[in-house]
Amino acid sequence: MKKFLFQEADFYGASNLIFGKKLPLVYKATWMHGLGPPLRNRYPKNIIIHYNETHLPLHLVNNTRTVDELASQDIDAIAVGMPYIYTKIFIEKKRSNTQFKRVYFPRHSIGFSQMEHYERWRIILSKYHCDAICLSDIDYRHLKSSDFYLGDVKLIFGAKANDPKSLERSASTFFSTREIITDTRSSHLAYAAASGVQVRVIDEINENYNSIPASDYVPKKFEKDFQYQKEPEKEYEKIMSSVYVKGNDAEMREYSEYILGIDSRKSIDQMKHYLMPNNIIQAMKIATLLVKNKFYTKIGI
Repeated sequence: MKKFLFQEADFYGASNLIFGKKLPLVYKATWMHGLGPPLRNRYPKNIIIHYNETHLPLHLVNNTRTVDELASQDIDAIAVGMPYIYTKIFIEKKRSNTQFKRVYFPRHSIGFSQMEHYERWRIILSKYHCDAICLSDIDYRHLKSSDFYLGDVKLIFGAKANDPKSLERSASTFFSTREIITDTRSSHLAYAAASGVQVRVIDEINENYNSIPASDYVPKKFEKDFQYQKEPEKEYEKIMSSVYVKGNDAEMREYSEYILGIDSRKSIDQMKHYLMPNNIIQAMKIATLLVKNKFYTKIGI
């Protein structure tokens, strides 16, 4: 049942950072975990809050700018910072001996392998003299079991949506890495810079952006909430004008700490209060609505 009720607050082990292994059945709040909105001009609510969870009483987000943006869309939110800043390693900020000189972060996929890009990755790893590549679960497992040779590089197991160790593992990677290169915009930009890692967006980013129609991943009844996709933002121009391309290391770190909401970080007890249902009746109501929404989404209603 718990697996079926998987919520945003569980992504990448976020809830484990607050509750440890004794997790409640459901959460009364969503918890923003992605970097997408800060690199957009607009913050549509269903980019920040999953459409199956808009009914929840609370929505936990990164910082006050996102709170204000959601308020304009009639959504109540509280700034608490993103889950990454609640990892033990990030809070203690103890950098270990540098294990990796330069790590390549390609686009991550949680739904399918990216076999067609492996040769491109091999060329990039060689061109930029990387000693590691960070991969999402599907590509990590596929490359581990295949004969494809990326070169003399370490394969790092990155994020997996339902893996409770993902965020701590990610923090361990960043705090043992000197530099990352990337050709995509995602949370790793802020995680790395805020962790004291040099960040470099490589020229190959111009090959990596094709707009995905909303119809490919959004249930039809929610299309109205994704109207911005009918006039896609120019993602390449957005990242190229960002601090991650134009700023120096100090500016990237300062901006990343702002994006991650470090100043909004709450105590563990306060986070438990936000996330834990008030009583069994509220928990059952939330569970029922989650099941109903997920069932309707599955059958296309």
